[in-house]
Amino acid sequence: DTILERDQDLRESLAHKDGLMREIHHRVKNNLQVISSLVSMQQRALTDPGIFGACLGPALLVSGDATTVNVTASVLQDNSATNGTGGAVCVSSGTLNLDRSTVRDNTATYGGGGIRLFPGTGMLNITNSTISGNVVTHANGSGGGIETQGITNIANSPLSGNTAPSTGSALAVHGGATTVTNVTIAGN
Repeated sequence: DTILERDQDLRESLAHKDGLMREIHHRVKNNLQVISSLVSMQQRALTDPGIFGACLGPALLVSGDATTVNVTASVLQDNSATNGTGGAVCVSSGTLNLDRSTVRDNTATYGGGGIRLFPGTGMLNITNSTISGNVVTHANGSGGGIETQGITNIANSPLSGNTAPSTGSALAVHGGATTVTNVTIAGN
């Protein structure tokens, strides 16, 4: 009789332990799914220029605090920053002076179809130039012509025919100081 009782106790104990093991397995599996989701979100955050910003794929990259690039009487056309920002030009730091030039028909995924200026030490000066026909393709993208977060001066320069699905088809200002003088913004 005691052997049968002990056998029954052992079976109940084993069933209880099996139940605990299933619960532990279930919790570990759920925790791994949460960790996997967090890692995926972090990975997207690090590679999504819309979140942290990245100059991925522009035709002209301006980078370096002491860097000054002067673009005069030039055409920046039909460039694409796939999965990036600044289809024609991306300024992560330094200064871009654009004079008597055309930035047109460029495409960026996340922002600044034509030109993108990141916050910090960058500066963008545009005079007597045309920014037209540039496109941002991402649903949350902004600044079809220009997207800026820094010091930006635009004078005597039309912005037309630019498109962005979210905000600022011609010009999206997300911070910094922007001065616009004698500029026509139309048809964006």
